[in-house]
Amino acid sequence: MAKQPNTTQDKLELIRANGADTQDTTLDWNTVAKPAAYQLNVTLEDEVSIPLSMRGICYKRFLGLIGSECIVEMKDSEGKTILGYDGNPRKHFSSVKFSGMFPKKLTSTKLKLQPKVMKRYKRDGLPAF
Repeated sequence: MAKQPNTTQDKLELIRANGADTQDTTLDWNTVAKPAAYQLNVTLEDEVSIPLSMRGICYKRFLGLIGSECIVEMKDSEGKTILGYDGNPRKHFSSVKFSGMFPKKLTSTKLKLQPKVMKRYKRDGLPAF
């Protein structure tokens, strides 16, 4: 039995090692996005003193940021949008977009977003950072 990656850093390294950062595959939201949002939230708490009442809000904002960046329309091999049974475009959680949110080299144990992605994080009600 293969060892399951425990941290988001391990999952990112596995995505990049398997070539999923260049060839788009669908990732599982519950096993990839939610732990990533939690680890991003922990990193933010370490850098900035966040009130207890804002921790859940920050976590949900990270989930929203990941979803807005990584949930994209599915494309076939010719680049055409795949339609669902109802005629609307099918969407999936993209491995290419997810790995693109983070720096190529993960230097520390703390998970951080690229600066261009972090600029889109909603900071309303948070201390300056």
